Amino acid sequence: MRPALLLLLAILLHVQPVSAARSFVDIWDDAVPLLHEGVDIIASGEDPSERSWAEVLTFRDPKFQRIVSECFAILADSQALDLIASRDAVRDEIAAKRQKIAALQQELVSAPSSHWNPLKATRSSLQEDIAGLRKEIADLEHGLEADKERIFAEISARGLPVSREQLETMLSAADGKDTASIMAVAENISAIQRSIESQLAAPDASVELLQTYTGIYMMCNKVYVYALQQALQQIDSRYLDRLGKIRKEAAQLQDHARSLLSGAEETDRKILEVNIAANQRTLD
Repeated sequence: MRPALLLLLAILLHVQPVSAARSFVDIWDDAVPLLHEGVDIIASGEDPSERSWAEVLTFRDPKFQRIVSECFAILADSQALDLIASRDAVRDEIAAKRQKIAALQQELVSAPSSHWNPLKATRSSLQEDIAGLRKEIADLEHGLEADKERIFAEISARGLPVSREQLETMLSAADGKDTASIMAVAENISAIQRSIESQLAAPDASVELLQTYTGIYMMCNKVYVYALQQALQQIDSRYLDRLGKIRKEAAQLQDHARSLLSGAEETDRKILEVNIAANQRTLD
């Protein structure tokens, strides 16, 4: 998993930036002052990882680490992340509507065909409500697909080597937010570095400007490494743990089904065999 992720990130550092959720000017204005603060800490000769007494007493991370973390939050800004957040909200809304449909379908079983009270639910009114909810679900799904196509078109227009299937995989994967964050950091850092190179190429660029931007360049690399470390930490501490639990549960269910096979009737044996095969697919 890690070599493939690192290879993708190496490619991303050499491509044009995807249009971020905010403008590059906004990101530059927010990130550069913090990057300067980080440069000043390094230039002071202090140990960036050492906490002050105030930080120890207030259980805070060292200032340098907090600066890098804040820069990461600023640079991890992209339309892909917005789309993932939108997708999660839409899925929650769709799930709520489907639960409502299930409740209405239960009411439908005993609902009268007509009633003297106009506020009383009838079969026709319930069917209309269900049809309306299904239409709302279809509209939500259509809107989400349109957003995906729009963002993929913008990504393609800027030369990012990501296929429609790869984008879909990233958006639906458990670690999609982490991957999208790394992509955004890489793209925004690449844009910052191009801006720096452009300014240093000017005839009146001074040695002091070169020194300043050299420090910012190093800080950008530290933020990029931080982004990688955050993603790998999530893989180690969160996603692999989840997979371990799923693997354990599937193995237990499979063992239980196998233990029931010997004394089961033919119909039950078929059900158990399907269950065993399903859990084997999960394990695979």
